[in-house]
Amino acid sequence: MPNDLRITLTPKQTLAYQLLTDDHTRYVYYGGAGGGGKGWLGCTWIWTQLISYQEVRYFIARKELKRLRESTLNTFWKVVRHYEKQIKANLHDDLSFNKNEGLITHLKTGSQILLLELADKPTDPDFDDLGPLEF
Repeated sequence: MPNDLRITLTPKQTLAYQLLTDDHTRYVYYGGAGGGGKGWLGCTWIWTQLISYQEVRYFIARKELKRLRESTLNTFWKVVRHYEKQIKANLHDDLSFNKNEGLITHLKTGSQILLLELADKPTDPDFDDLGPLEF
C-alpha cells in the first residue's frame, strides 16, 4: 500500500475496518439502511487488500450480478478515484477490468476480484457451487 495513503472513513467504518484488518477477528457484521456506508467500507477494504497482497483472489457478491454492476462496482471505482486524488497518482493504470469475466486484476500485485451473483438457491443452501473456485 502506498506510504502516503490515509484511509478516510467515518468512525463506525473505521472501527469495522480495524476489525477487518486485525489478526484475530474472524467475523465482522456491518449493516444498516441504504446510504449507511456499507459499500464504501467494503470497497475500501477489498481495494486495499488488492494493492497490498501478491496473487490473492477475492470476490464481491450480490444476489443479482446486474445490481452488483450498477451499484457496488460504481462504488469501487469511486473509491479508487477518491484515493487517486489523495495520493495524486493514476491508480486506474494499475487495474485491468474484464467485463465479460467480471474480473478486476491489479497488474502490479497480480491479485484479483471476481464479481459473483450469489442468489439464494434452495438446491444449494450451503453455496457449494462456489466449491471449485479458489479464494
